[in-house]
Amino acid sequence: VGLNNTLAFCECGWQRTADGTEIPLTKNQIGINPLGGLGWTGPFCEVACDPCNFENGKCQFDGSSGVCDCFKGIENSAVSESALLIPETTGFGFTGPRCETACKPCFNGTCSDVPGSYGECLCNPGFTDPACLIECGSSEFVDTIDGLQYVG
Repeated sequence: VGLNNTLAFCECGWQRTADGTEIPLTKNQIGINPLGGLGWTGPFCEVACDPCNFENGKCQFDGSSGVCDCFKGIENSAVSESALLIPETTGFGFTGPRCETACKPCFNGTCSDVPGSYGECLCNPGFTDPACLIECGSSEFVDTIDGLQYVG
């Protein structure tokens, strides 16, 4: 086998060619490890990968274990409760310990990876709204005694 045909099967669910290209493997090619995950990782392929939804993420060695590294840029079917978005607007990426939760649309913030709020949009300072579309102090933002009220 020539150098260009060399493959590594170390990362959960992926094979890597000599030029660094990663190719997904099928579940039948990998096998279940003792943790219930698929495949192995680590410097010598000695660390079992945690269970992970491999359509939404891949196993990544974090220095001590094989954790799910969720894909951030793929479109999903989650929608937001924001009145400022058309109902068909969907989110991007996945979160959760097994990459099982779709991230809701989020424009001025990030997708939560905190237990209890997986997939929700966490707004950057100065923004509010379920999709973080309203800048605090803008004409759409009204502070009332009863809390926040959206004017549209």
